[in-house]
Amino acid sequence: MDTKFSKLRFEQFAKGAAAAAIVGAMAMQAGAANANDVKTHRNSPTATGSIAVHAGNAVWYLNTNITFTTISSNWGFSEASLHTAAGTRTDAYDGVLSWLVSTGTPGAADGYRSPGGVVDISPNNPPSNPAVPTTVTGTTQSLAGLNVSGQVYFPVNKAVVRSILNLQNPTGADITVNVESTNNLGSDSNTVIDATSSGDNPFNYANDHWFVSSQGNPLIPKDPVLTFALSMAGAPVQPVGVQGPTNGNDRPYWEYTITVPAGQTRSLMVFSQLSDTIADAQTDAAAFNSNASLQASGYLAGLTPTQQGQIVNWALSATTAPIPTLGRWAMLLLSGLVAIFGLTRFKSLRRRFSQTT
Repeated sequence: MDTKFSKLRFEQFAKGAAAAAIVGAMAMQAGAANANDVKTHRNSPTATGSIAVHAGNAVWYLNTNITFTTISSNWGFSEASLHTAAGTRTDAYDGVLSWLVSTGTPGAADGYRSPGGVVDISPNNPPSNPAVPTTVTGTTQSLAGLNVSGQVYFPVNKAVVRSILNLQNPTGADITVNVESTNNLGSDSNTVIDATSSGDNPFNYANDHWFVSSQGNPLIPKDPVLTFALSMAGAPVQPVGVQGPTNGNDRPYWEYTITVPAGQTRSLMVFSQLSDTIADAQTDAAAFNSNASLQASGYLAGLTPTQQGQIVNWALSATTAPIPTLGRWAMLLLSGLVAIFGLTRFKSLRRRFSQTT
């Protein structure tokens, strides 16, 4: 049995447990976005398994803390489906975007989970307006001497998920860890790599920062077309291939090596998108090419400049620092000082003028 992702165990639990929810999701109207079905899980110690989030014309099933010992039980996505005017595409994932943290070679025991299945879902009481994004934050787990927490964000304009892993070092010494992102795609042995950020094929970790894959013939309305964005050119930390995305291989894994300075926090960020067609996926993937395009897409919404600066596999900090501004009272004080200075200067000039005349 594969120690990375046990599809058999996943099907026994995650797909079985979510079956009724998936059937209900099929009936959702294209464009609907609703997180009402997950708000009851907020701070629930029994929220084990998958929680469903409806956002961006998609339904996402996020693992919180399944009791299996395989990586498919870790924080990540057990399944997702796309619902648009073009139809419904299911079976996007068999378990993706799990995070493993280790000072050595990561394994199933090194996976991040939200302890007890406890998560924080925002907004707490989702409004009826579907144009409100959803954020799910997991609680802290100790891995490799670090305080580790995960967060996922769902915008409303596209079927995109942003997954961030935060690594906080509570000690007085630097800690270097290997962080692996493990994935199992629903396209199985029919996986085809359709596009890469460099424009060549096959995917190459040295040159490519995102890739698009599909299940053989994308005209068959079954699995969604998938995009994964792993990093940005120029970022200080880049992934290396443990098992790269290739035709016929549905289990791409990549790894980052990160040094977290004493008392500081470093973060990793990856994206995944569901699309109807390869052409749509390629067009939308341009949003992952630069800081400016990411900002314009809204995919960095909710992240402070400090948080963005802590993300090591994307080059965000150079242009995301806010321009210093003054608050209301500071502006009033400055205005007063300028007025006093102006009045003093005017009186001085007036005396000098009087003396000369």
